[in-house]
Amino acid sequence: MYWKFVCTIETEAECFQRALFGDTMKLWEEVKEVRKGDILFLYNINTDVLFGPFIAETDGALNI
Repeated sequence: MYWKFVCTIETEAECFQRALFGDTMKLWEEVKEVRKGDILFLYNINTDVLFGPFIAETDGALNI
């Protein structure tokens, strides 16, 4: 399965520095379905750039 996460100019560097993609609690129902080994993409909505693919190292979780 694959998942697309979204970032902005302000959050892109943090996503890469922490090797962590996140979202709001509003989308927790989707994020909790992420499984170790799933394919991930990171899309910057400000620059219209799609990064990836990446491989999830863990299942989706809260407060990592």
